[in-house]
Amino acid sequence: TSNVGFGSGTFAAVEAGATLNTAMGVNALQDLTTGDGNTAIGYQAALNATTANNTVAIGNAAIGSGVLTGDDNVAIGRLAGNDLTSGTYNNFMGLQAGANVTTGTGNVFQGYQAGEFTTTANYSIAIGYSAISLGVMTGTDNTAIGRQAGNDLTSGTYNVFGGYAAGKNATTASYTVAIGSEAIGTGILTGVSNVAIGRLAGNDLTIGTYNNFMGYIAGRNATTANNTVAIGNGAIGVGVLTGTDNIAIGQLAGADLTSGAYNFFGGYQAGFNATTASYTVAIGP
Repeated sequence: TSNVGFGSGTFAAVEAGATLNTAMGVNALQDLTTGDGNTAIGYQAALNATTANNTVAIGNAAIGSGVLTGDDNVAIGRLAGNDLTSGTYNNFMGLQAGANVTTGTGNVFQGYQAGEFTTTANYSIAIGYSAISLGVMTGTDNTAIGRQAGNDLTSGTYNVFGGYAAGKNATTASYTVAIGSEAIGTGILTGVSNVAIGRLAGNDLTIGTYNNFMGYIAGRNATTANNTVAIGNGAIGVGVLTGTDNIAIGQLAGADLTSGAYNFFGGYQAGFNATTASYTVAIGP
């Protein structure tokens, strides 16, 4: 059968026809029946895998609990991919990376607890210490790179978070781009189609939608604002913005704006102290 096993309990259930499997460690591949081309190294690595093929499980209890039937998975690290069942084409690397994934497919989770509580998500990437770690993620096609990036994400889809704590508290947000240290990092974001690029850009955003914040602390305190453009260092960066359809371009433009709406501020400190003003055009330094 061309199987190689070292350790008590390896291949305890293997059937004729299972080939090219390697198991090293107590109870590694213990329940394998007909799977081919698997490699399990470590105590209880791929313990409950049954018909899986072409799987790599390296580490103490890597894919150790799930009754694995899915093919072409890689789990390296203690408890990495621990609960995996029918999921396929996953790559988990790091302590508890992808630990709770069950049926998810095509995910890449790398780093300590990266994607730890994700369950059924597909085609998502989490790279970094605790990236998408706490949220029970079911949403698909998310990318989070950086420590605690997208940490609380649940059913949100098609998001890109890059940088320390970028999109950290986002939950059901979708179609979001947050790039930079703590970009949309504090607000419990459920709004859709927002872009925040720069350190602390859009930091407090919650239910706001269709906003574009670019620059250091641009739109930092905006919460429920919609259809806003703030481009420049500190643009709409101080006021707790709830107003809609504002444009501020330039360093500190519209810095204090709160509930004002339909304003256009262009230039250094243009409309700097405006708060509740609406339908205003201010251009020039």
